[in-house]
Amino acid sequence: MFNKICCVSILFYSILFINPLSFSNELSKEQLATIMKDMESAVSDICVDYEWYNIPPLTAEEEEKKMGAPVLVPKDGIRKFKLYLSRPPADSNQTIKQGLSADAYDPNLSPVNWGFVKEESATLVMKDGNSWQQTTKESCDGKVGRKLSMGGWPTPRKWAKISGQKQEPEVSLRLTPMGFSVFHTSLSKMTNYYTLSYILKNNPEMIYLDTTVQSVGGFKTIHIDLLQQTAKIPVARIYFSIDHNYTPVRFEYLRRDNPNVTFEVQTLEKIGENLWFPSSGDIINSDSDNINAFQTTSPIICNQKRDNKVFEIELPSGTEVTDEVKGTTYKVK
Repeated sequence: MFNKICCVSILFYSILFINPLSFSNELSKEQLATIMKDMESAVSDICVDYEWYNIPPLTAEEEEKKMGAPVLVPKDGIRKFKLYLSRPPADSNQTIKQGLSADAYDPNLSPVNWGFVKEESATLVMKDGNSWQQTTKESCDGKVGRKLSMGGWPTPRKWAKISGQKQEPEVSLRLTPMGFSVFHTSLSKMTNYYTLSYILKNNPEMIYLDTTVQSVGGFKTIHIDLLQQTAKIPVARIYFSIDHNYTPVRFEYLRRDNPNVTFEVQTLEKIGENLWFPSSGDIINSDSDNINAFQTTSPIICNQKRDNKVFEIELPSGTEVTDEVKGTTYKVK
């Protein structure tokens, strides 16, 4: 599934947009770009607790058949997450991803350059019925990366690594609630980590805006199409909810003008003035009967900046630590 998403991202990166067409006067591309920029700029930090699961739940047998090797599956198919992201200062150049284009673009708008704390927990079940609680915590303040892993069978193990290099979460931010938000296009190397506002503002001739109102997933929407460079066929379509200040609610990657992989928002939660964030959503693959889904489990907290200590991870007694910053290894007493 993850490889599938990467493949369609490559198509998205190859976009070159069509010549200007006749659009409705209800909303211009420039106005839409301004609305997107306001949304992107309005979030300085965000905290989301959520569950990630499959519909229907995957079984160990299905996963083993697909992977060709023994695998572990979470109990009830549910993994629980806590995610905190914090935008760095505008002049914090050390956080900028190498290779990111800097032409008239603020790279700090992309959450891949933000500090993060991410915790994942699940009860992993073996074929014989034995299970254990697996917990992984990751963080990076822009300079130092930290990771703690706890779990295992039959003897649980605790180990941690401290790195002097900037790092990203092991699982792409696109496979979190952020991937369903206005930041969707800024989370992938294949789109140069460009924000949606940047794409709209700097390539207006490349955007086809259709202001015809359509009902999509229970939202009244308009949409934009993006066309592939050589074949001039749509490769991506983004829908915006009119009743939610044009918040994006669906990202479709197309194959022969039909959805191939879709990030679809199911519900939105208001987190500020004219500002909404996805509180549940699905990733639908046309080649699979299985759906990846998420659901928030507590209110979304936005713009309540936390102290830098939030990026530190408390290491419990017995943790085996590799500290690459100090060049030491030790065990926490």
